[in-house]
Amino acid sequence: MALRRRNSAILRRLAAVTVATRRRVGHRRSLRERARGARVIHLAARRAAIDPAQIRGLARIAWTPRGLAELGLTPENERSDADFIRHDPVLAAQRDWPQRVAHLVPRFVRTPPHGRDASLDDWYAWALAQQRPAADFSVSRRAARASAGSGNRWKKRAPLALLDGALQRLRGRVSATGFMAFARASPRR
Repeated sequence: MALRRRNSAILRRLAAVTVATRRRVGHRRSLRERARGARVIHLAARRAAIDPAQIRGLARIAWTPRGLAELGLTPENERSDADFIRHDPVLAAQRDWPQRVAHLVPRFVRTPPHGRDASLDDWYAWALAQQRPAADFSVSRRAARASAGSGNRWKKRAPLALLDGALQRLRGRVSATGFMAFARASPRR
């Protein structure tokens, strides 16, 4: 009976510590989200020639980087918070700010929010919509055809014997540093 009481007391203390840790980690997480959001809104407003001071509520969340600095957060703290969030079902189920405003993004693709009714969520959705899409590095048809050899002029103009002759002449004339070292390493025909 004493063991059962002792185990329940330990479980109650562990639950209290978990709740307190969850509250602190959630607070730091929201500070980080607000700091990122304020930075994104500020940069998008500057790019669009909008005075960030005119955005109602931005000044209220602009202090969050200072608040993070006052907490003395380090990258190790951020990693440990991320580990805690990943393993805590309550915090893992919560959506972050970009996920909460994702449904608003299509509304603000062309124009920024206006009027006194524009909330920070609206401004953040607009700022997310203004972010440039990632560059597409996929190979185009023209580049793929050129790399396949059908569009390269030098292949049509220079026969293989001519290229081999030029390589042989370079092997004989260039010093051992530079191209000579490369040519010696390449197989001879």
